[in-house]
Amino acid sequence: MPSTTRCEVGNHGSPLLSFLPLIKMKAAIVNRKSTDTEDKQILSLDSQKEYNLSRIKDNSDELVDTYQEARSAKTPGTRPEFARLLSDIHDGKIEVIYCWKLNRLARNPVDGGAIQWLLQEGILKRIVTSERTYEPSDNVLTMMVEMGMAIQFSRDLGKDAKRGMTEKAKLGWFPGSVPVGYLNSYGVKGEKYVLKDPERFDIVRRCWDLLLTETKTVKQIHNIAINEWGLTKLGARGKTKRSVARSTMYTIFSNVFYCGKFQWDSEIWPGKHPPMVSLEEYDKAQDILGPRGKPRLHKYRNTYAGLIRCGSCGAAVIMDVKRKLIRSTGQEREYRYFRCSKMGKKSTSCTEKGSVNESDIEEQIYSLLEEIEVPQAFVEWMLDELQLSQAENMKLEERYLKSLQDEYKEANEKVNKLMKRQLDASTAVSEELFKSMLKELEGERDHKKQLINDFHATAKQRTKDTVDAADFSKDLYSRFADGDRDARVEILQRIGQAIELQDKKLSFRLAKPFEVFRRCNEVTKDRLGAIETLKVPLAKVKSSTLNECVPIWLHGLDSNQQPNG
Repeated sequence: MPSTTRCEVGNHGSPLLSFLPLIKMKAAIVNRKSTDTEDKQILSLDSQKEYNLSRIKDNSDELVDTYQEARSAKTPGTRPEFARLLSDIHDGKIEVIYCWKLNRLARNPVDGGAIQWLLQEGILKRIVTSERTYEPSDNVLTMMVEMGMAIQFSRDLGKDAKRGMTEKAKLGWFPGSVPVGYLNSYGVKGEKYVLKDPERFDIVRRCWDLLLTETKTVKQIHNIAINEWGLTKLGARGKTKRSVARSTMYTIFSNVFYCGKFQWDSEIWPGKHPPMVSLEEYDKAQDILGPRGKPRLHKYRNTYAGLIRCGSCGAAVIMDVKRKLIRSTGQEREYRYFRCSKMGKKSTSCTEKGSVNESDIEEQIYSLLEEIEVPQAFVEWMLDELQLSQAENMKLEERYLKSLQDEYKEANEKVNKLMKRQLDASTAVSEELFKSMLKELEGERDHKKQLINDFHATAKQRTKDTVDAADFSKDLYSRFADGDRDARVEILQRIGQAIELQDKKLSFRLAKPFEVFRRCNEVTKDRLGAIETLKVPLAKVKSSTLNECVPIWLHGLDSNQQPNG
């Protein structure tokens, strides 16, 4: 075997000339650079590779393979290239490792111990770094100390980083990348805040508005935001723009960040960033999303969230929960109160003063349900009597058409009246409330117009709707009392067009024909003294009672433009 001389550099940097036979060793280059904070000053992967190639050339070793990763070395078992390196060393494919520094190999005791053992046993012949060369004959403590220092540095750095982020959270600033609609300010370290994204904040708010109207699905909102409003999200450090996936839209609507809070380290923290929605709007959004949404921020579920509005200013009615310790029993009692969300705020014109407790709210709802509940006998009667002949339908449709025309005229007058009131400063309401009222009235007017355009089919449909509504109103009180929240919400949404709270009293604008049912029940009760005699099967009702009550219900249904027998 030919021999020559090699000039080695000793471990302390002094030249050490030794005439030794030159033996080429099977070398591997290990390059690693992660996104960890401690790696920011480390050479790039290309620079590490270039340096290691020059060292291999100087030592006349043979490059067999390169193991390159852009991963953190803090956790063992997460680096496939490192696992491949260990396997190749065991198989005798690799004899010497070239790397920039020892911490490029490992920053945890498991991986570090594996490398040390291979070197100590002579399976690995050398480790060459920019600082020194490690060989099996070296004092094992030297490498253990230096590897341990790298591991401890990584652990201390992680603790310091987490401690710093927790302190930032305590100050009210989210210590991470903010969601769509916000920006991280890139200033002096420790003085970075959360700002509104001028390009996206208003667009995301419009998405929330669409969700809260309950007229669009998340899929539809996503399509509108992408295709009509051009919503995008920023990539790393705001350098690139990316499309927003539909899953991101679900994440937006379930993220507490948008209501002025944020989740960090399994806790909810109050934030100093500008909120996009109110807590009441966030809670309503979670109710709309349903049980598959993210965990709710609110601790107590408001049964009537989104159903009741303030009769004074039109804002949402929210629930306050208070607790009081009963000294005589030592137990804590919970009280729930309902009030206007804008009550007491100077920025609104709400005149409400005070709240109403939950029992009073329920008492008023139960009272209403008793008033509109159709007795069993009349449910059966309507199922029989509202099956009409063609000739009877033709006569009734003429009268029905005339009534629809009158209702359309009345609806159009309401729109004109609202417009005139808004132009008068003394009667004008907020722009938001005006738009909401105008939209509702125009919808009612357009609906009447549509019914006029197709009144023949509508007459038959309204007959079916009346029968369905009557069947739905049977046992309404007990179904509401025994039902869960979803069942109660369904009942209130079905029977009412609007529910308002003013002066601690609920007012219900009922949908037809439930308003007719209430009027018929009132007249029946005045005539008979009570309606309990009708809360039995039709076959058990006396003929005299039925003859006395049928004209009441016939007249009531007829006034609602319903065909009758």
